[in-house]
Amino acid sequence: MSTTYAAPSISPSSNPLPETNFLAVATAAINRGFAVTPVHPLEKRGVFWGQYRHPAKNLWEVTQHAKDYPNHNVGIVSRRGVGNLAFLDIDADGVIERIEAETGEKLPLTYTVQSRPQSASFKKHFYFRQTEYSFNAFGRHKSKEINVKDLSVEGKQPTLFDLKGVGAGGLVVAAGSIRESGETYTDNGDVPIAPFPNWLVNWVLKERDRYRSDAARLREKVKAQLMTAVQPGGTLVSKDHIRTAIKSRVGTFASLGVRRKTIERLVKEQIEDFIQDGPAAAAAYKEFIHEEAVNPKLRIGRLRTELLPKLPPRTMITTTPDGSLIIEMSPRRHEVMKEAIKTFPNRLKTSEVRFRLTKALSKQGFKLTGAKADDRAITRAMRRAGYSVTGRAGSEQVWSKQSGQSKSRRTGST
Repeated sequence: MSTTYAAPSISPSSNPLPETNFLAVATAAINRGFAVTPVHPLEKRGVFWGQYRHPAKNLWEVTQHAKDYPNHNVGIVSRRGVGNLAFLDIDADGVIERIEAETGEKLPLTYTVQSRPQSASFKKHFYFRQTEYSFNAFGRHKSKEINVKDLSVEGKQPTLFDLKGVGAGGLVVAAGSIRESGETYTDNGDVPIAPFPNWLVNWVLKERDRYRSDAARLREKVKAQLMTAVQPGGTLVSKDHIRTAIKSRVGTFASLGVRRKTIERLVKEQIEDFIQDGPAAAAAYKEFIHEEAVNPKLRIGRLRTELLPKLPPRTMITTTPDGSLIIEMSPRRHEVMKEAIKTFPNRLKTSEVRFRLTKALSKQGFKLTGAKADDRAITRAMRRAGYSVTGRAGSEQVWSKQSGQSKSRRTGST
């Protein structure tokens, strides 16, 4: 028997669609032992940046969230680790049948949620417990979330399935949440969660590797077609291939640590220079280039030190407008603090210490944010310089420079 969730009553004039009762849905999830987080009502995106490391795990936390997000959907979150949840998210019709046909196995009975029970019943979230075998097979502490798309479709390829919760963090929407269309996520009742079958782990890994290989071949094919586009009489590149080329080039520049605004400019210029009717194509895909360049999921890389093995540590590398590199030594933060403290008077308050260090560090591009780690760094630097807390001035501590004699007596030196 499926679990039922009571949505709050609404007046037809105020909102034609029902709204999720966050407290009711999250409470049901907590009672099952799940970790939860608020999810934007019209999206499948969590509210908090730290949702995977610090999800709500008890009713007190859920009650606090319900005050701020009373009608938000609920996300079930997990991350890599033996015993943690893993979510096999099926997004395409026929994937379940293919899994069972190719493996000769039947998916075990486990807790399952349908995300679109009326309009697309094949869309399901299968919940599994990660095992020692699955944890090792997916890469242990270096494992990542898995997404496999349908490469047979030109343009924006739809997802076939995702495996979430086996990497740094994954999220699925909980049963009882309500979609923007009005459909409610439904589960299959009070069914226990099965351990992740070894045979299913092997199938997922095989599909992941095949997808990566096919995607790499597709990128090479697109590159070859793009090369013919700049030859005399070359054929026009299809719009789908231009989109693929833009995504690929944005990712390449990002991996090199190029700034987002610069990525946007460079990709536009390359479309103009290396595609037939380039200026028109660049204008047509201006918005798409911008979306890809500012995509929050795009990871901006850093200069890899192995590419410059002869550079000493504490080397700062900048670029001039013409693209040449400027390499110069840059002091570390603790070295800047050490030099600044040498100019301090023998007695000063904590606020004066922070003000002086903030000023000195800002000149070298460092910041003090007020975090506990910064406070500990200041304390270490002051003590190493021979200062100690000797009293208070109102609510503030007072630091005093210790003489060599008193310092020796304090440490027990002779």
